[in-house]
Amino acid sequence: MSQEDLGIDLLIDIEGWAVYDGRFDLENDREFEVCLYTKGVNKSNTGKSIIQIEPGFYKIQGEILYSGYRGWVIDCGIRLYSLKTLDSSFKVGDYIVCEASLGFDPMYDVYDLNDRREWPCVTYKWDVIKKFQIISPYEDSSTKLEKIIEIKSKEDYVWCDDYENFFDSYQIVCRLKDNKNLENFELHHYVENSEKLFLDDKLQAPEGWTRCYWPNQVISYLNAYVVTELSLDYDLGDHERGTGLDVLIWIEEQVTKSNFYPPKITVHSAPAQIKIEMIKMISKIENLKNINLETIHDNMMKGEVEERVKLAGYTDLSKKTISKLMDDESKSVVCTLASNPCLPELYQTKLSEIKDVQHILLALAGNPNLSLSLIERFSKIDDDALRQELMSNPSVSDKFKSTNGY
Repeated sequence: MSQEDLGIDLLIDIEGWAVYDGRFDLENDREFEVCLYTKGVNKSNTGKSIIQIEPGFYKIQGEILYSGYRGWVIDCGIRLYSLKTLDSSFKVGDYIVCEASLGFDPMYDVYDLNDRREWPCVTYKWDVIKKFQIISPYEDSSTKLEKIIEIKSKEDYVWCDDYENFFDSYQIVCRLKDNKNLENFELHHYVENSEKLFLDDKLQAPEGWTRCYWPNQVISYLNAYVVTELSLDYDLGDHERGTGLDVLIWIEEQVTKSNFYPPKITVHSAPAQIKIEMIKMISKIENLKNINLETIHDNMMKGEVEERVKLAGYTDLSKKTISKLMDDESKSVVCTLASNPCLPELYQTKLSEIKDVQHILLALAGNPNLSLSLIERFSKIDDDALRQELMSNPSVSDKFKSTNGY
């Protein structure tokens, strides 16, 4: 099983002090163990999986490999551990399910690992794919630095509760490098309710949307999912934790630097003048996105037929790209374009006017968003194959079919 087949990317929390103290190097790949933090477990049917419910929060199912007074280990395809004690009703070999966040525990990594020799191996090699700093809203950096110095002068060690609160925490997206114990493993992303994000501190999200309260939540979703729509409020009740404008600033930076593909963005609540500024920024993001898409599409046009066919089925084609695809020498490319449900009516008509190309007419006739004018025009053509394609097209209403003898 290759690394590409595994598809195992996990969002893991790390306390800021562990990074500051050098316990965890964010810049380099390394071996470490992943700890799960859960409020409770339940027995389940057999099966091993991790379902990502939301960024950094997972539904985990698997087999108990070890259980003792100092913790337990679950095999969900990879081995995760918990430092809590399982209830005595759970035995090794039982299958359990729980909802949990994941993290790196530097104290376990440094001190406890060698003391748990009876445990199965829970150490893996990971690639650090992305890293995010979760900024604390409560104190600026200068205040934190003063308090750190004060604590260091009073304590012989720095492993105290006050100390860790003075550092921002981190999240990293890690990809598993090795493949031991990975037969039967599946990682699922639960995205049905996460494709549309609604940022607001007061209003409930519309049905089918996921509500976020702070900019860092939105950014976590944008990093973890393919988000299709985003609706923003400006004032979230605490400007130190950010506003809807901060999300736009982050998106613009990502689109500029890394060809990030932004969702459709709207502003549902903001003071009039600020809303104007946010809409201007959204327009700028759209322009940047279109420039990036043109570059990507131009590169695909230079590729093999398979690449051009793939491009012809895209939903966000520019007029320039559509015109190039219409002139493509490959029938497969032009037919794929003709059957694209997002093809504007103007280009449907232009394709239908190309002479002696029956295969294009058949592809158009099967387009689920075929224009009414072409439906009427095709219905008058004496061609059995074309009629059959129209009859099976869901965009052709039953009433039209019965009226025209279909």
